[in-house]
This record gives sequence, C-alpha cells and structure tokens, in this order.
Amino acid sequence: MRALIISTLCLLLVLGIWFGFILTANGLMAEAHQLLTCRPLPLEDLLLCWEKLQFCYSVFSDSGQIHEANECLARAAALLQQESPLAEAELAAFSELLRVLQQQETLSLENII
Repeated sequence: MRALIISTLCLLLVLGIWFGFILTANGLMAEAHQLLTCRPLPLEDLLLCWEKLQFCYSVFSDSGQIHEANECLARAAALLQQESPLAEAELAAFSELLRVLQQQETLSLENII
C-alpha cells in the first residue's frame, strides 16, 4: 500500500511539473509571437523573451532545435542592425521554429506514438 501511495505521489509530482512547464511555455510563446508581429520590432524585448523560452525549453526539449532557433534569431538581429530586407525572412523562420518547438511539447496522439 505504501508503494502505491509513493508511486501516485511521484506521478502527481511529474504531472504537476509538466503542467507548470506547459503553462509557462505557452505564455512565453504567446508573448514571443506578439513581439514578432510588432513593427518596428522590439528586438531587446524579443531577446529577453527568447532567453526565458530557451531556459524553459532546454529542460524538456531537444537542444538541437533550440540551438537552431538561437542561431536564426542571432542572424535576424544582425540583419536588423544592417536594415536588411532579409531580416523579415529570418524572423519568419524563427517564428516557425518556435511553432515547431511548441508543437513538439503538446499532448497529442502524434507525439505519444
């Protein structure tokens, strides 16, 4: 009986941590997408939001996609400083990478299988 109680408590702890991650990540993701639609782009705010997202996802997700998104945002920031029209393409790619990161952590049949 004690093993059942301990197992149930551990399961509830894991589910609580996952639920907290999902709530935090969804809130930060919504903020990032909102910042990406603003013109002129608030780059400093976007970088701050990305740092929080990067920390949050680094605990639960594959680091390869996080590094790819990080590189994409760095390229976009450099292009924005040069006022290059290619910055919009990099920001669109960054937005898509964020969408994929979020999609991978949702609870769906595709992710379970």
